[in-house]
Amino acid sequence: MRLTGGVTLLLLITALVTVPLVAADAKLLVNCVKESGEPIADLVVMVHEIKTNKVAQQKTNKKGVAEVKKLPEGVYRVWARTEGFDPILVEFFALKAGDTKTLDLKFKPGDMNRKFYFEDPETLNAQVNQLFQDAVGLLQKNQLEAAIEKLKQALVINPTSPGARQNLALAYANQQKWDLAEQEVKQAIEDTRALKLTAPPENAKAYDDMEVALQKFLQSVPAMKIQLEADAALREGKNELAVAKLEELTKIAPDDPAMLYNLALAQAKLRRFEDAKKTIERASTLKPDDKNIQELKRLLGENEKAIILQQLQQTLAAGDEAMKAGKYDEALAKYQQVQAEAPPEIQGGVWAGIARAHAKLNQEPQMVEAYQKAIAQGKNKSQYAQELADYYFTKDKVQEGVQVLADVYKQGTEPVDQALFAAGAGYMKKNKKAHAQALFEETLKANPEHAEAQYEMGMIYFYDLKDPNRAKTALTKYTQVGKDAAHLDSAKAVLIVIEKTAKPAPAAKPAPKKK
Repeated sequence: MRLTGGVTLLLLITALVTVPLVAADAKLLVNCVKESGEPIADLVVMVHEIKTNKVAQQKTNKKGVAEVKKLPEGVYRVWARTEGFDPILVEFFALKAGDTKTLDLKFKPGDMNRKFYFEDPETLNAQVNQLFQDAVGLLQKNQLEAAIEKLKQALVINPTSPGARQNLALAYANQQKWDLAEQEVKQAIEDTRALKLTAPPENAKAYDDMEVALQKFLQSVPAMKIQLEADAALREGKNELAVAKLEELTKIAPDDPAMLYNLALAQAKLRRFEDAKKTIERASTLKPDDKNIQELKRLLGENEKAIILQQLQQTLAAGDEAMKAGKYDEALAKYQQVQAEAPPEIQGGVWAGIARAHAKLNQEPQMVEAYQKAIAQGKNKSQYAQELADYYFTKDKVQEGVQVLADVYKQGTEPVDQALFAAGAGYMKKNKKAHAQALFEETLKANPEHAEAQYEMGMIYFYDLKDPNRAKTALTKYTQVGKDAAHLDSAKAVLIVIEKTAKPAPAAKPAPKKK
């Protein structure tokens, strides 16, 4: 299994070691106390010699001590239980002739009837294996807390399980709980040595190999810590810190291609291209078939400008993701970071991003300034102008919005009146007639002979503004210059209605007769 980055961890254990239940004098002293330190008297301690499969029993005295004498040389497990407390198991340890060994058992409140795996092997070993496999699946999905809980449950039933402890150490390492990771892997080493005591000679090498792997894991913990710190620095854009951490890591793991790839990437982000080329060359030598390594090597060899642009695009993408997540301050910081070193060809888009972030933060003066720069420097001038106009329209600043569009259309290749009319027609489709009216009026300022603008204004005057006189003027003009047959019919129909509903002028009064 591999943590994010380069340091290779001990492989995830996917199957448990099965503990055989196999079958000169020594003495064993077992101290049994509560968590408070109070001795527990009359508690029965079970002492199991593995090879002969014989079990001795001994009660504790008033001081909580069970003294078991005349024990033959062998490998043992000890367990004990008492009312109101969880049982305790210690396994496996060797006793030689003449040895005196002391065990200290501290009992915690719990269920005394909880069984250990060897007391109901068929049921409990199956339960332990299921918990273990569940934990493996959760670890592979990076669901660390759930995996830890499963492994702890397995270890309650079978405390002497190097595989479970190894995976528990791995989970803690991924959580950066380094002390707990070291504690568990050290216990896994002790458990491996204990299990070896119970194994037949032909199986001893398997336990030796397991211990060697665990020792390597233990030695790799400092490297894992540095690797995760370097990964975090890379994610946060702290490239100088990332380089420092990764260079420190090369002293521990000089031949890790993934780590070297990350180092080359960080060096490139700092524009240390020569260093990056040397580093990626080392990674390529170690792993020549890795596509990511070869792609970075190609980019570094061909075009440093492309590397810089790629990095800027990645930062822009991070800004876009922050915008989608509603993290507008973070997005603004990303866009501003890119703007400071972006080449001219992407400046317009960057300024547009800055403007959008300012808009979300209700910072209108900064937003307007940024949109103006986006329009001045960008290729998509009409799009940026439309965004700014839409903002003005939502704030009921209709004339400001119209002016923004008019100014940009004057710079384009399309006739200004046609561009303005098209924009107005777009707002008509959205039923935003006030905005459309302002754009049609601006169209007629640019070209009083624009027939369709006359038609649209005539209809707005008649139906929406209830102004038949201005409607008559506009629609009469349309009947003179318009060409759309349907619109001509509509215009004439409205003019007839206007004529029929017009109130006749009052008759002039006759002049008074002269006397």
